[in-house]
Amino acid sequence: MAEIEETALDLCTPHLGQILEVLVTAFSRYQAKNLLILFDAVSTLAEAVGNALAHPQIVEVLVPAVLAKWERFRDDERGLIACTECICALVGVMGDLMLPYIEVLYSRIMRLVQARTLALADPSVDPPEFEYPTVSLDLLSCIIETLGAKVAPLLDATGGVPVILAAASTDPHTEVRLRVLCSTHCQHQHRLSQLISARVWQMKRVLFAVLGDLAKNCWELLAPHVGHVLPLLLEHFNPNYIAACNNATWAVGEIVTQMGAAKMENEAFLSQAVARLAPICLPYNPHAGAGRRQYHRTIIDTAAVTLGRIAVRDAAVCASPAWPAIADLD
Repeated sequence: MAEIEETALDLCTPHLGQILEVLVTAFSRYQAKNLLILFDAVSTLAEAVGNALAHPQIVEVLVPAVLAKWERFRDDERGLIACTECICALVGVMGDLMLPYIEVLYSRIMRLVQARTLALADPSVDPPEFEYPTVSLDLLSCIIETLGAKVAPLLDATGGVPVILAAASTDPHTEVRLRVLCSTHCQHQHRLSQLISARVWQMKRVLFAVLGDLAKNCWELLAPHVGHVLPLLLEHFNPNYIAACNNATWAVGEIVTQMGAAKMENEAFLSQAVARLAPICLPYNPHAGAGRRQYHRTIIDTAAVTLGRIAVRDAAVCASPAWPAIADLD
């Protein structure tokens, strides 16, 4: 069915009633491995027909069937990942119609994120596997991006922003070291350290995306924490991890845009950001010395956009010695 949906795309729309009947029936019968295939079929349907799923009758039939499975999965069960990705696809196309279900989703997301943060503060507790809080944060990012300010009261009432900031503030090097020490594969510590480091930065990628989404959609909640968030993002400009670096750079741009002409607690941050971002935008010169490196095109593009946003907010920073001349830009 997923292959048919992927090929037929919106041609599936006239047959949604029959398709949904089959899917919901399957949810009541499928177990374990077959459920993974079923989640994929629902996700593919959402991608194929898009907003055609955004009807109350469809939501009332399909969403409870998916959530029933999601609630039965343990926090460390592999099926939770596929189910969460499926819910993420539904949130993206169903929009406001998902609001009645957001609180239960949000509560579990926060629990998984907090479990990781608390475990890192207590070496005697094994941190949870990366995939569960990471995919949950992907869902949170989708919820904030799709529903915008409508989720702000829930975030505000539960102290969601401090929880996210605490997770984003964990030191990646400390986390890698703790997880390596907890591992039994001591004979391959170097390789294990590399693998764990990649996963730590994968989670940072999602956390920085959430911070950018908060700046864009729930600014009033993030604004009191700007003095902490901006230096945090600047610290994580690590081009060795392209996605995380790109999201940190994008989040800085979103925050600067939302600040507008308002006075910052630390105006020096703009100059610091320019000093870090400007060299990224300059053309690569292999003869410029060991300190000069070639950056991924994605990071270059995002850095250029963020520099533009900084310039719009405060033209004075364009006089900074670090600001690249237009003629020098790639």
